[in-house]
Amino acid sequence: MLLNSLSESDLIQLLVLVFSSECSCQHSSTL
Repeated sequence: MLLNSLSESDLIQLLVLVFSSECSCQHSSTL
C-alpha cells in the first residue's frame, strides 16, 4: 500500500492539508 512508502510526517502534512481545505470550504460556504 501507499501508506508503507509514506512517512509519518508526510501523513501528518496530508491530514493538515485535508483539514485546512475542509475548514476553508466550510468558512467560504458559511459566508
